[in-house]
Amino acid sequence: MLTPQTTDGRNMNDVRTRQPTTPFLSRVPRIPVSLFTARDIADNLPSLLSTWREDSESITVSAITGGITNLIFKATHPSAVPRNVLIRIFGAQGVFTHEQRAQENAVFEQLGRAGHAPPLLALFENGRVETYLPARPIDLPEMVSPTVLFGVAKAMARLHTFRPRRRV
Repeated sequence: MLTPQTTDGRNMNDVRTRQPTTPFLSRVPRIPVSLFTARDIADNLPSLLSTWREDSESITVSAITGGITNLIFKATHPSAVPRNVLIRIFGAQGVFTHEQRAQENAVFEQLGRAGHAPPLLALFENGRVETYLPARPIDLPEMVSPTVLFGVAKAMARLHTFRPRRRV
């Protein structure tokens, strides 16, 4: 396990954690630790996901390329449910305030419950754990396919009807 630290490197034992006060995130597991590497993720996922505590040495973590500002990893535990999770380590530190990041996480959690995003599983100091959705990028011929265009338009229309609860 890592020594819990704040995002600016201070020991968490010396600093009180600023937890978001939003009621939407109150039931989401969290640890006051920043994660930076695949090893950090493997060491700390059992603290975030109770079903990953058994046989935790079986956890594998691999980087997913293509993120614009975030570092994205896929973690797998062969005998846990869920078997695969996505770990998003937020990039561009300092761009968002703590309150803005809490707001983003609260809206993401609501989107997940409404079926518009993967369910939010846990939070850590500089990111979150989400349900992993197996997918692949579409290629150019697929992008212009009427079937795909209709599906994207339908999904976007559904997403744009979503209204987050006011008090996030």
